[in-house]
Amino acid sequence: MRTFIFCFLISLLSSCGCDSWGVTELGNNFVLFYGEGKEKTSLLYCTTPKSRCCSSGLPIIDSGVSQYNYDKHWIIAKSKSLTNDSVYYWVIDKNFDVKFEYDSGMREKILKYVYGPLDSIQFVNKIKENAIGVTFK
Repeated sequence: MRTFIFCFLISLLSSCGCDSWGVTELGNNFVLFYGEGKEKTSLLYCTTPKSRCCSSGLPIIDSGVSQYNYDKHWIIAKSKSLTNDSVYYWVIDKNFDVKFEYDSGMREKILKYVYGPLDSIQFVNKIKENAIGVTFK
């Protein structure tokens, strides 16, 4: 249900034009979507055709993204829980292709490349394990 509401919100905003809301493209269809306030910042896998601006997507990190960075191959992100003071870390491998398939497990295929939520020790270990050269801004 949250996914439907979020996709509806993005679709509604898309009628205003690509620059009417905050979206940062991170590569391979991943985007950072800025809602009202930092606690509403989400990371999505965009399902809109590449020729258009992102108007719908699958939530990867629902909200609370406070820091991020990326390169050609990786995305790293830090998020804060909306219900308590917990901090989570994420590592996303962008080096994959997935065919758009409505309601046929596309999200699960993408999530195989998403590591998180992780605590700080797991995050550092994942960075070392994969020799990731990306650091937070």
